[in-house]
Parts: sequence; structure tokens; C-alpha cells
Amino acid sequence: MSIIQPGMVYNIHQDASCVYDHEQEELWFAPNTDDKSNILITPISKSYKKKSGSCSKRDWGEQEERHKNSLQMMWDDSNKNKSKIGDILAVWKHKEGVSFHNILNIKGTDERLDSWSQNVGHGSRQVLFISPPFSYIKWDIWIKLGGPPRCMGTTRIKSSRDAILKHLTKSG
Repeated sequence: MSIIQPGMVYNIHQDASCVYDHEQEELWFAPNTDDKSNILITPISKSYKKKSGSCSKRDWGEQEERHKNSLQMMWDDSNKNKSKIGDILAVWKHKEGVSFHNILNIKGTDERLDSWSQNVGHGSRQVLFISPPFSYIKWDIWIKLGGPPRCMGTTRIKSSRDAILKHLTKSG
């Protein structure tokens, strides 16, 4: 992410704008969500896997490179394939924080990247086209909101969903 100046407004995606909250040291803006929006959470490992096979750290690094090169960012849906346009993808990094991305479009398995071929067992998952990050929550705030301290695979957030959406939209 580029250098953020306190109090400045930035256009991040489409008509959305964000502000850097200097006191909380986080980016913020009101995504186009409603009370029906779901949050899908996906963990990114701290280190690279040494063996062949899927590696969330390598796969996420590839998406960050795609963003830097003005290419569409994308990610696998959960194994239930229930995400919809307008939902949010939360990218979870243990004891660091969570970035948030709007789900912009949903494509079939034929849109999977060639580099995902080693992700055994994910071949039936639909592909989520996601926005660049629109918000970031530091770890301590994530935990205070009731965000899961552990994440073992891509799944929906249920119990802390409302508190997280409220924080993201600063609606109360």
C-alpha cells in the first residue's frame, strides 16, 4: 500500500472513498454493504510451505502483484460456494490484522488461474473477483470486535459479522 497521509481522502474503488484515521492507525470507508452482506474470511499463512501444493501466502502474494500491475484480484470461494456480489472478503493474517475487499463478481471454475493448479481440492470452488482493499483492521481491534482469533480455512463469519460491519461502516 502506498504512503497514507492523515486526514486525506482517497478514492480506492468505484465511487468509494476512504480516510486514514490517524488516531486508530487504520484505513476506513463505508463500503456499499447492507444488512444482508456476508463476510467471507480466508487465512493467509505467516510462512511459505516448503512442500508442493497450495500455499495461501504464495497465492495471496500473487494477488497483491496482480493489483500492483492493474490486473483483477481474485480468490477462491469457500467450499460451499455461497458468496454473492456485494459480500466482503476478509483476508486474515494472524496477530497482524485483516484487510477487507468487496466481492465484485463471481465466475465459474474455468476462470481459475493456472497457478492455482496445485490447490488440490479447490477445483470446484467458484472464483471471486475482488476489489483492492477498502479497509484494514489491526489485530487488537479485530479481537475487540469479536473477530475470530483462529482461522482454519475459507469460511463465513457469523457471530461477529454485525460488529465488524458496524465498524467498517462507522454507523454507530
